[in-house]
Amino acid sequence: MTRRPESSHDPLVCRPSHRSDLVAAVAVSGDMPSRQLEEYALRLEERIMTLPGVARVAIHGMSQRQWQVEVPLEVSKALRDDALTVKEQLESLLEAERRRFDGGVSLTLTQDATSIVRDRLQMLVGNGLMGLVLVVLVMSLFFRPRLAIWAVLGLPAAFMGPSSSWP
Repeated sequence: MTRRPESSHDPLVCRPSHRSDLVAAVAVSGDMPSRQLEEYALRLEERIMTLPGVARVAIHGMSQRQWQVEVPLEVSKALRDDALTVKEQLESLLEAERRRFDGGVSLTLTQDATSIVRDRLQMLVGNGLMGLVLVVLVMSLFFRPRLAIWAVLGLPAAFMGPSSSWP
């Protein structure tokens, strides 16, 4: 379309400046006044942002349950970073914070989005191994089993050749 109606405005195209994926959420709670807990959550947010691969940490208000005040922090990674690595670093930071406060603050990891990634990787490895076994069995029907095993061992090299030229 080359022409627009005269009453229309110029199109505005915006590209998001920073896209990210949720890695996990951290529920910060403790036996302290809510203002002090919120200040601690802000300091923790700054510490989490220093971890490599963390793109965004968002505090989503304070929830006051019957007897406990909680500050939820959502930790997101940049799209190109590894969620499993970011979660490992987050867990080690939270463990260090727990030791530092010696039970004065409860840091609970919730909404663990990396469990989906871990499950998919396990399924991928399991399916790959089952596929190799099936290829050996089918090839053994037509060739000697020893030759079938050697042919299957050459499959990774056969796949790495073309895939090395992909962008």
